[in-house]
Amino acid sequence: MTDNTTPAVQPVDDSQPKAEPGLLLRRAIVWIVALIMAIVVGALILQVIVPAIWPNNGRIPLDALIPISFVNIPLLPIMAIPLTILFMIWLDFIFRTRIVND
Repeated sequence: MTDNTTPAVQPVDDSQPKAEPGLLLRRAIVWIVALIMAIVVGALILQVIVPAIWPNNGRIPLDALIPISFVNIPLLPIMAIPLTILFMIWLDFIFRTRIVND
């Protein structure tokens, strides 16, 4: 007789979900498409929607800067950040990449 109390077969740990093939590629596609859509929609807002709402102001140039204290920050990238997150949430739902869950 042996005093070995360990089972011959190790239990399988099912707490960690299995990695789906192609998930990393789908996540990269979601981020890239969301960023591109955000830049295009941001440019559309600056060039079409703002002049339609306030026709006296005219178009806002794409290289416009926002003066904050002593720093001038480009407007289009600042607009693209929240738009990217908005589009990423919906693309995440469509492609089922579970980026938001992580």
